[in-house]
Amino acid sequence: MGEGKPGILLLDVCLPDENGFALCRRIHGIAGLENVPVIFVSGFDDLESKLEGYDAGGIDFISKPVNLIELTRKVDAAQRISLEHRSLYKRAVESDTLSSLVLSNLDEFAVLIKFLRAQNTSDTPRAVADELAALMRAYQLQSAIQVRMGNDELTISHHGDNWPLDVSVIKHVRKMGRIFEFKRQAAYNFEHVTVLVSNVPIDDPDLCGRIRDNLAIAGESANAKLASLSTREENRQARQAVGSLIAELKAAVTSYEKKYNLARYRGSSLTVDLQNRLMSAFAALGMTLQQENEILDVVTSMAEELADVYDFSSDMQETLGGISDRLSSILSIVIPAMPVIKSFEKKHEAPPVAVRSMTGVDLF
Repeated sequence: MGEGKPGILLLDVCLPDENGFALCRRIHGIAGLENVPVIFVSGFDDLESKLEGYDAGGIDFISKPVNLIELTRKVDAAQRISLEHRSLYKRAVESDTLSSLVLSNLDEFAVLIKFLRAQNTSDTPRAVADELAALMRAYQLQSAIQVRMGNDELTISHHGDNWPLDVSVIKHVRKMGRIFEFKRQAAYNFEHVTVLVSNVPIDDPDLCGRIRDNLAIAGESANAKLASLSTREENRQARQAVGSLIAELKAAVTSYEKKYNLARYRGSSLTVDLQNRLMSAFAALGMTLQQENEILDVVTSMAEELADVYDFSSDMQETLGGISDRLSSILSIVIPAMPVIKSFEKKHEAPPVAVRSMTGVDLF
């Protein structure tokens, strides 16, 4: 390493003289090598080994036997994240300095109050995560924060977004109960958010207790905010689906009315055609005028009765129109208009709505 700074290091956890975790700490203690990304390679795939690698400063963890495709993908990801880390490092240092200034004038509770106020204006999961990260920096805590809404999740830390080892560790600890502690690390788990702290001040029991209580409150608040955002998004999608149903229902009514009018016109034309054909046939049969008129009257009467049997267009239109009006009324009262929530830079599309007639036949 004396000849140049490595771009990335692959360390086997089991080394002859010292384990890879200790070597990683020693490398990161060398000036200029503090931020060299390290990927651990191990035959173990347990949570304790991953937590130890996380605590030692690793960026990712690969289990043996090593898959070349997976290794290449993780090395490429580590190099990309390392580049992002360089640009974030300066801002992190400035942020830590600002946090120190804030803590010199405010106690821990005042910082929590500031966070709770900021939550009121957070309107996206990213904003909620950023406010939690700001709280962690104010408490001088190194953390990884994961927020979840629907099928989407976002993990942020001082490393950047979706750091592989952060995601892997949180995936394990989020199943460990509301609060999980391991040495200097602690995890606070809620339905929509997990906060993983890697430098809990266990040497100061009083400070540790206050921070634990404050983080529990902050986690509850963030979880409630994310639940609210999730409900808003579900309501927006429901409104979009019902609105689409109303539009399709109105289109179905219009289409049905047109088809019905066309069918009645076609039926009348066929009746007239039938009468004309009968008149032509009467001439060849040598029937009297009275007989011809009687037969025509019967045919005409039956045709009109048959048309009346199927003449329910106005009733159907009135029924479907009433349903459409009621849906519109319910939509405006129960589900007020809401802005689109850009959860994780991913659009949410309303599910398609199929409208079927009472006979089970698609109307459109």
